[in-house]
Amino acid sequence: MNAAPVCRIWSLLAASGLTAGLPGSGYVAGGPGPLSAQTPCFRNPPPAQGAPTLSETPSIPTATPAARHVAGTAKGSRASVRASLNRAARALAGHDADGERVPWHTRPPDTLAAMRAALADRADLPTDHPDRLAVASVNASLAAVRGAVRAAWLAGDMERDALERATAALRRVPGSSAPGRALSPAQVGRLFRAAAAGRNPASAARDAALLAMLFGLGLRRAEAAAATMEDLDAEAGTLRVRGKGRRERLAHLAGGTVRALADWTAVRGAKPGPILAPVTKGGEPLSGRGMSGQAVAARVRTLAARAGLREHRPPRPAPLVRDPATRGGKRPRRRRRLHGPRLDGHHAHIRPPGRGRQGRRRRDARRPLRRSPVGRGGEH
Repeated sequence: MNAAPVCRIWSLLAASGLTAGLPGSGYVAGGPGPLSAQTPCFRNPPPAQGAPTLSETPSIPTATPAARHVAGTAKGSRASVRASLNRAARALAGHDADGERVPWHTRPPDTLAAMRAALADRADLPTDHPDRLAVASVNASLAAVRGAVRAAWLAGDMERDALERATAALRRVPGSSAPGRALSPAQVGRLFRAAAAGRNPASAARDAALLAMLFGLGLRRAEAAAATMEDLDAEAGTLRVRGKGRRERLAHLAGGTVRALADWTAVRGAKPGPILAPVTKGGEPLSGRGMSGQAVAARVRTLAARAGLREHRPPRPAPLVRDPATRGGKRPRRRRRLHGPRLDGHHAHIRPPGRGRQGRRRRDARRPLRRSPVGRGGEH
């Protein structure tokens, strides 16, 4: 007997108050015969086999609103948010302090404004000063404190007008920092040659694949570290990238990037797991483990020092691939705006289509990415 009609009839009776005193009146609906937990309309059905119960789900720390704010951010962003809170706490207290333990919502607006002014003054220091902060770092600290204050408001620890006053005291600092230093094609070739000259063949193959993913695909260091073998489709020549804000996109492999990934896959093996894996001193890839974003940045700095790029500031992975859609590392004369997600994973600037621009958008969308100098001209 189908229990669905019985469920609907029982629900109508329960809504009319006609189920009082009937067997199984404690249930919303039931199936044929005596009502039990096995019926499909049972109010609280038992959890499926293997599903985590409420007691097994991870709990969010509730010590302070700042700790709740940190726990509510993405896993890869928590270290950065903690560092931003600690920086703000240092500016507030004058010494090293734990930003997660500071009750930011109890601080008066004038104290928060003084902390903002102290952080903004560090952005005005000379470039070579050890205490200088970039404008982006200052605004990251202010955003972290705003998040902690908002977490306190969501928990009912402060009123709406107090939240607005604190948010106004923690407004953004205007300004911007100079863009990162982009490497020339010759310097990129020196990086790839430094990777190929490694003593360990496995590490050399891994480093070449790392640089190819950063340069040829335009990945951030966290995106390269999070890429897995399941995301790589060698036949279609694509790599599924998980970017910021839980946005996914497809990166298309071409040229030296394909060869670098194929060489590293032959050494690493096709086991599931992160593509970039640590390599032991004996040349054994640890395919069950992965590299973090910090490890990727440290490896790039090591290769830069080996390539002789120490005369300037060590290149960061982000300036290495600042704009992979441009040619020769040069910036375009005007910013192109396309419909849909951009190649680098950021939100696209959407505007209504205008006359005479559709063909230009299509031409820009077909513009090829820069090719990695792997296997070209003896550079690898």
